[in-house]
Amino acid sequence: MDKALKVLIVDDQKVSRMILSDLFDNKYEIIEADNANDGLLYLRENTDDIVFILFDYTMPGVDSNGFLKEIRSLDKNKKIPVVIATDRNYYESFDECYRLGIDDRITKPFDKQTIKRRIENIMMLYEYKNGRLK
Repeated sequence: MDKALKVLIVDDQKVSRMILSDLFDNKYEIIEADNANDGLLYLRENTDDIVFILFDYTMPGVDSNGFLKEIRSLDKNKKIPVVIATDRNYYESFDECYRLGIDDRITKPFDKQTIKRRIENIMMLYEYKNGRLK
């Protein structure tokens, strides 16, 4: 992978951002935002090199579905893989997220091995679909 490619992590908890950043900083440049507004601002201005978005489902003052709608409303973001991180274990509340285009969800507390494998699989599929992998 080219380290010039970027992963955007949006989470209000610094510890979560650090854990997730550590999983991928050897392959990607990590961009962190501690709130949805900053994450959206970055995406509006810089999506050409973003290859993956991971955001916290429950952040203060933000509706995650609204955040997803905003991400997907920009044409250049429609193909970028999106994963939500959550501490919720019930599935019914995620139906709308899947309908809005998330590729997967990961649960807190983080199981690093599982997260790394699932995100790597999503990235391989993304790269294959976009002609980067054969």
